[in-house]
Amino acid sequence: MSGIANHANTREPLVLAVDLGTSGCKTALIDLQGRVLGQEFEPVELHIIEGAGAEQNPEDWWRAFLITAARVLKTSGVDRSRVRAVCCSTQGECTVPVDRRGNALMNAMLWMDMRGGPMIQRRAGGTPSLSGYGLWKLQRWIRLTGGAPALSGKDPAGHMLYIKEELPHVYERTYKFLAALDFLNLRLTGNFVATHDSILTSWVTDYRQADRIAYHPALIQASGIDREKFPDLVACTDPIGSLLPSVAQELGLSAETTVIAGSIDTTAAAIGSGAIADSDPHLYIGTSSWLAAHVPHKRTDVFAGM
Repeated sequence: MSGIANHANTREPLVLAVDLGTSGCKTALIDLQGRVLGQEFEPVELHIIEGAGAEQNPEDWWRAFLITAARVLKTSGVDRSRVRAVCCSTQGECTVPVDRRGNALMNAMLWMDMRGGPMIQRRAGGTPSLSGYGLWKLQRWIRLTGGAPALSGKDPAGHMLYIKEELPHVYERTYKFLAALDFLNLRLTGNFVATHDSILTSWVTDYRQADRIAYHPALIQASGIDREKFPDLVACTDPIGSLLPSVAQELGLSAETTVIAGSIDTTAAAIGSGAIADSDPHLYIGTSSWLAAHVPHKRTDVFAGM
């Protein structure tokens, strides 16, 4: 606490940093040297649905953010005018259909939800076949994106098809499909956007040039989802707006506080691990786990599943 007290007396700008994982929301105050001045955690309930479903209520995400943000701002003792930016990192591969007012039309389908498996398998299949994929479809996905939809249905490509085929009343009312990160950014700013990494596993974007990531018409058509239901794209480092006045007022922050687009957890872990040189690997262990490394160019190994 002495470190927090010392920093409470300075005027250095601070960032309100949000980490929304599967187990709950962690919110921290961080200075420009990356030091954590305080942090709080609030759990979020997980709902297991019959038929390989896994959901969370997006309102629970937002409630957990507001609770943890209010706590850390209070317990840290810092002058709230020092908070100049908010930036989120969240669990990836979640899908939230929202209407034009930004209201969630159902619970979010999580990265472990497999109900869309049969739908994506039908759409991804074909002759000749390789590992369950139509060969020419697989070749196009790999060439443009570096990967392909999970045949388990565990990513937004499967989630959106499940909603379209099994919940058509929800699909028709859907203005945009958002990831967890996109949903938090919407509630913070009022803007419907997706980041270059939150959209990745919808498998509708061309990643061949890192500075020109964009939706690809053939991939949109292959997805089976209407183009207008995908949000505008932004880079993870882009400022996407300021805090909505209602949010700023509730947290006691300036309405001029900038919201940075942020990233999903895999991107954040790739940087936060410190293993940022080419080919340096990091191992992540949480509710899920993975082994990853930065590489100087796109590498895909179909037979190794990499």
